[in-house]
Amino acid sequence: MIFSQKELNILISEGKNLIENLDGFAMIRKRRIIIYNGELGELVWDYALFNEISFVSMNNPKKIKRLFSDFNDSKTEKEFDYFYNQYKIK
Repeated sequence: MIFSQKELNILISEGKNLIENLDGFAMIRKRRIIIYNGELGELVWDYALFNEISFVSMNNPKKIKRLFSDFNDSKTEKEFDYFYNQYKIK
């Protein structure tokens, strides 16, 4: 699916508002807008007892896909950067 810049701006704005009101995340360390498997959403790195990286769909904010978890911050940061570089909006 191809989005125009105007559509992306609207989706990003609406998605940020939805995600800011989500339950289920602890302390958010990083978040970025991506397209994962053709779906616009947000890559979220949060931390509670351990680090976790998730994808949250903007079309369905209750749809959360867990992508990675680990206790090590530097390993998690490398994974976050990997996912972001793979799926960032180009």
